[in-house]
Amino acid sequence: MKTLLTLCTLIAVTLGGAPTVHAVDEESRLERVIVTASRAEEWATRRAASITVIDREQLELQNARDLADVLRFNAGLDIGRNGGPGQTTSVFIRGAESNHVLLLIDGVRINPGTIGVPAIQNIDPDLIERVEIVKGPRSTIYGSDAIGGVINVITRRGTSPKEVHFSVGGGSFNTTDISAQAGLGDSDLGGNFALSHYDTDGFATRVGATDDHGYDNLSFNVSLWKTRDNHRFEFDAWRSDGNTEYADFFLNTVDQDYTNQSLKARLITELRPYWESAVTLAYISDDIQQNQPSFTGENDFLTTDRVSFDWQNSLVDSQQNRLVLGVYGYDESVDVLSFGTPFNENTSVIAAYGEYGVRGERYDASIAARFTDHDDFGSATTWHTDVGYRVNPQLQLIFAAGTGFRAPDATDRFGFGGNPELDAEESTTIELGARYRFSDRQMLSVRVFDQNIDNLINYVVTDFVTFAGNNQNIDETRTTGLEIGHSWAGDRLKVETSIVIQDPKDEATDLGLLRRAEEILTANAYYAIGNGTIGVNLLATGKRPDVDANTFARIESPGYVLGNLSYSHSINDRVTVRASVDNVLDTQYQTANGFNTAERSYFVEFNYALPLTR
Repeated sequence: MKTLLTLCTLIAVTLGGAPTVHAVDEESRLERVIVTASRAEEWATRRAASITVIDREQLELQNARDLADVLRFNAGLDIGRNGGPGQTTSVFIRGAESNHVLLLIDGVRINPGTIGVPAIQNIDPDLIERVEIVKGPRSTIYGSDAIGGVINVITRRGTSPKEVHFSVGGGSFNTTDISAQAGLGDSDLGGNFALSHYDTDGFATRVGATDDHGYDNLSFNVSLWKTRDNHRFEFDAWRSDGNTEYADFFLNTVDQDYTNQSLKARLITELRPYWESAVTLAYISDDIQQNQPSFTGENDFLTTDRVSFDWQNSLVDSQQNRLVLGVYGYDESVDVLSFGTPFNENTSVIAAYGEYGVRGERYDASIAARFTDHDDFGSATTWHTDVGYRVNPQLQLIFAAGTGFRAPDATDRFGFGGNPELDAEESTTIELGARYRFSDRQMLSVRVFDQNIDNLINYVVTDFVTFAGNNQNIDETRTTGLEIGHSWAGDRLKVETSIVIQDPKDEATDLGLLRRAEEILTANAYYAIGNGTIGVNLLATGKRPDVDANTFARIESPGYVLGNLSYSHSINDRVTVRASVDNVLDTQYQTANGFNTAERSYFVEFNYALPLTR
């Protein structure tokens, strides 16, 4: 497997290694503006943090059906999926647990208070403008769950050109996808609306099951904004609901209805030329309703409702040094019935945070701290710092360090094995690295990191006859790793290659952490030819430890190579056709033992742009 990773890297670097001959606007073809690392707009390469941006163009070229299919072609993001479309999906970043990844929709946290793992499988790429991924702890900025990293999904909000886009597509597994998107107005007054309906018969989710397990998803998002004098008002709404079929432990077909939604209203005021104040009110709901009764005769359900408040103040001086001060709080209500265990809990959280960032001719540095007062476990203080030092215009040295935490959720405290006395899980991460810019088209980055997580919550058996027990803070994990990234952006060819070599271990047993590979390579290449673009997405992953779905014994899942092909062609100014072949090698693999994955599959989509103005 290591030989394969090395070979693929050499191929990608060779493709991207041609000399540059053209200048570009802004700082570089490789530069992107991000907001997730510090809640303020900045160039991604001005931050020492490890940042990945997936823009709208990449989403369209990849032609993926859900967010998980997009994320898996970025090294360092291990995906575990319990079957096909709509099935429970986990993301592991830098060896952290799946509930150590914070998912935001337009900056609003949507991780539920019940099981901690957000419903990434229900986010439709048709509604996404871009995705920003920050690896490493960001609890100082966002609070609980941001240990391994943060994934921020920014929904569609374009206004120019003023067109309505209609898309219709279909493919394998009797899949259909219909969407529409329209933007109106300008940067001072405008709005955006996007709607998508995805439906598929799917395939058998579990090994041994004979029925296909379907999934449907109706999603929409609305963004509105109005600027007047020194005030700007913004409103964002996102909702996804539908039905998911799956096979239970006995391979019977069951199903559940789900609803995920977020609402955000934000008022931004420029109090002084150097002082901007923003007040944000947000609401999220995460609801699952089981349509078949459990052994108790009742239908299970899990519901989270959360109302949050954020007041952030940003002060910027003439040298672009920035001070951010804020207060954040939320009130959360959880209502659950799971296999005969009911609980209904309310949680309140209040936090104060601040970050100071300085810029110089050779350095960019920031330091941040946060104090959180949590109803369930007390208080937590977190911090992080990022430092980038430019040795010369080409070479930048990087240092980053920080702490994170995850508060025990309601299921940890009151579900099966619940323990109300649990403490928060805590982490400390240190990383060193360098970025080298060969030209305005080509960049290489290298990082090493060390991540330690303490007080991990695990179920401890206290009676080996009945297997009764409870959740306790007993585990400790450590992941050390190396990340290498290479980017090339030419006139026609764009290549991004990433390698992660890591060692995620349980410190007590010295065993590898489940469903996390030690070696991952991804390569994404896009080549423009005529009126079209050819895309190649490659994922090569090493072996991973797992648990047998039937015996629960520890096993080792083999590594695999996965490749996707895509082609996008503009027939004219209004009509574009996109086609993709997923798993073109027809690889037989599993990301979670006992659960099937898709064979080679196809999808074709037609997009029509209708101008609203002449």
